[in-house]
Amino acid sequence: MSIADYRFTLSSVDDEQRTVANEISSDVANHLVRCSAKRLWVALAKAVGSQEVIASHVANHLQWMKDMEARGKIWASGPFPKEGILVEDGMTILDASNEGEARSLMDQEPLTKLGLRTYELYPWDLREGRITIQLNASTSTYKMP
Repeated sequence: MSIADYRFTLSSVDDEQRTVANEISSDVANHLVRCSAKRLWVALAKAVGSQEVIASHVANHLQWMKDMEARGKIWASGPFPKEGILVEDGMTILDASNEGEARSLMDQEPLTKLGLRTYELYPWDLREGRITIQLNASTSTYKMP
């Protein structure tokens, strides 16, 4: 793929991103040509309910997370750990086709649905990294390519 191809054919970018791609330096463009951009969505969740109330809903939260993982909607997720606290703030990386789907998924998360958590949602383009196994952390299973 040439730089020109990159600038005009990435199906996962919007018009604003195409404009930026057309204005970038050739060094950056050469790097991006070799990257496969995968649009994901990062949800940063913040606990707003009491730990006692949240704790009573953790089982539903974890089951929802396992279900979304099994459906291929969650790439990664987990808490920002604090000693002595089971569930509080955390981050979830969603594989959704657009912002509306990502919001819909997060709005259905049990702690959010009950008003015990809020979240901020950000688009995120996965461009660098190496993933060589499929790991389902909640079931302790993996698959090698």
